[in-house]
Amino acid sequence: MELPKALIHAVLCLTLTLTAAAQTTSTEGGFANIQGSPLWIIATTMNNTDLCAHVSLLNVSNRPILRAQLGWIVADAQNPSHAVPFFGTPFDLNLAPAGIEDVGRQGAAVSVVRETMKKLGTTHGVVTVGVVYVRFQDGGEWSYPLAQKRAFPSDAPLPEQFAPTVSQFIEQRAHTAPEPPAN
Repeated sequence: MELPKALIHAVLCLTLTLTAAAQTTSTEGGFANIQGSPLWIIATTMNNTDLCAHVSLLNVSNRPILRAQLGWIVADAQNPSHAVPFFGTPFDLNLAPAGIEDVGRQGAAVSVVRETMKKLGTTHGVVTVGVVYVRFQDGGEWSYPLAQKRAFPSDAPLPEQFAPTVSQFIEQRAHTAPEPPAN
């Protein structure tokens, strides 16, 4: 089962406009799921202060996951090699294989992104979030060397066996999302 491209685009991409004094900056972003990663980000939401105010994670491994950590890159959209890595605080999970769990704020503060873009000398930045560390119930670990690589590889395709799980999750989330306030 393949997810519709419009749905994938809506889930993967977020755009935020930041205004600082008289200068408008823009930040585009999303998340990258690394080939071989046991834990995938399937949805994120943001608010006025945090680009990862809420993150939904899917265990694509065959082992229970007890702990994880996210990282993100703030890069100059015109020159992606100008990038700064950031790391969230590791958090505890109790996530069975094929399970989905939601976690709260990860510390990707809008103010820090804005300041990093200023230091990079850009008004158009790209923020990419990904999983950088996982500890399994059996004591095994998986990690991605974000500090050394300073980038995430291209987003890997979702393993086909998880497409129905993700589609169902997105469908349920769409029906339970609160209505926007009336003006």
